[in-house]
Amino acid sequence: MSKDEAKQFDELVKPVTREIGNKPVEIDTSRIINNTPAFNKLRNDLNDAQIAEIRRLAPLRSFDIEIDGAVKTFEKKKIKVKDYAMLERKRGRLAKEKDQEMAADLLIEIYEDCAKYYLGMSKEDFENADIEYLRKILDTCNIVTTQGAPNS
Repeated sequence: MSKDEAKQFDELVKPVTREIGNKPVEIDTSRIINNTPAFNKLRNDLNDAQIAEIRRLAPLRSFDIEIDGAVKTFEKKKIKVKDYAMLERKRGRLAKEKDQEMAADLLIEIYEDCAKYYLGMSKEDFENADIEYLRKILDTCNIVTTQGAPNS
C-alpha cells in the first residue's frame, strides 16, 4: 500500500482516539465491540447453532466418523457410573489446572475417555479421528447423559 493509499484509508477509517494531555492516544475498542448488539447476536447465533447441532445428534444411536480418510461407524453406548465419576474428577482437575499445556493434555484425555466410554473407540481410532465432528458427538453424549435429550 502506498503512502497516498494509506492516507486515504486513515481519512475514511480513523482509529478511535482520545486526548490525554495534548497527546492523542488510541483506545482499545475490543470491549466496546464485544458489548454491541451485533456481537451479542453473533454470540447468541453461535449458541443457537450449537443447540441445533445437539438436537440433531442427540437422537442418533450410531455415528459415521472419518478415521484416517476412511469412515467407521460407532454405536452409542450408555456410560457406567464409575466411568462417569472418573470423567467428572478429571473435569474438576481441568477446572483447577493453571498450566496451559497440562490443561490441554487433560482436555484431550477427557475426550479420549469419552470416546472410549460412549462409543467404544480405541485410542488409535481416537488419535486419527476428525476431532471437529467427534467433539460435537462427545459433547452431545455428555449433555444427553447429564441433562437428557433437548426438546425439538
